[in-house]
Amino acid sequence: MPRSSSINTAYHQVQKKLGVEPKFSMHTLRHMLASLMVGSKDISLSYVSKYLGHASVLMTQKYYIGLLPEQVEVEAGKVAKVIAE
Repeated sequence: MPRSSSINTAYHQVQKKLGVEPKFSMHTLRHMLASLMVGSKDISLSYVSKYLGHASVLMTQKYYIGLLPEQVEVEAGKVAKVIAE
C-alpha cells in the first residue's frame, strides 16, 4: 500500500501542473466527493456512509448533516409531531 504522504505528494504535483496552488490533500478530495454525494437527492446517506467506510450512518450524519438543511427541517418537523402527540 502506498503511504498517504506519497499520495498527497503526487496529488500536489498534479495540482501544480494544473496551475492550482498545491494546498489540497486527498482528504480534501474525499470530503468534497462525500459532500457532493450527500447533497444529491439521488444518493442515500446509508450508501454514502458505506462508501466512506464509516462505522455507522450516525457518524456520516455527524460530519455532514450541516450540508442537509432541508433534512434538518424535515426531521425537526417529525420531532415536533412526536412531541405534540
